[in-house]
Amino acid sequence: MHAAREHAAALKLRQSVEGRRILLVDDVFTTGTTFHTVDKRLMTECGASEVRDLVLARVPFGTIYW
Repeated sequence: MHAAREHAAALKLRQSVEGRRILLVDDVFTTGTTFHTVDKRLMTECGASEVRDLVLARVPFGTIYW
């Protein structure tokens, strides 16, 4: 969760996304925490009207090692 908050805090926008629909792309989906945290920031702090997520690959369930 800490890394997801760091990713969301590091988000730098070149222009306003207020009222806009956003497509967020990531290369690998593991737990979804980063998507959730960044989506939430885009909606609540930046004013995006909608955020959708697209992932290129997913880690198979049960293979995440902490």
